[in-house]
Amino acid sequence: MLDLIDQEVPEPNRAPWPDIIMERCKSALKNFKNYAHGVACSVVVHALAVVRSVYPSVKLERIDGGFAQNLSDEQITALEEEVSDSAIKLADDMDLFGDAGNEP
Repeated sequence: MLDLIDQEVPEPNRAPWPDIIMERCKSALKNFKNYAHGVACSVVVHALAVVRSVYPSVKLERIDGGFAQNLSDEQITALEEEVSDSAIKLADDMDLFGDAGNEP
């Protein structure tokens, strides 16, 4: 299983030591976290670029601090639900795995 997650290949005909297995698990988790972070950044960059293309005068620095201070948790949840369909459409525009055009 680790060979599918982590690119390190053990020596043939040698059982790995338990600490080596733990290190490979930790390494695989770190690699996955880095990958997931990169994917999230790519999608956010795409979404902000779309926003900027439609509204060229928008100041993206205003969103660096997160949600407006006067919003409640319920209002934030409502906003997230309101934009979820658009978010899915924007994410679908991304070719994150390099397989665009390979679909039947």
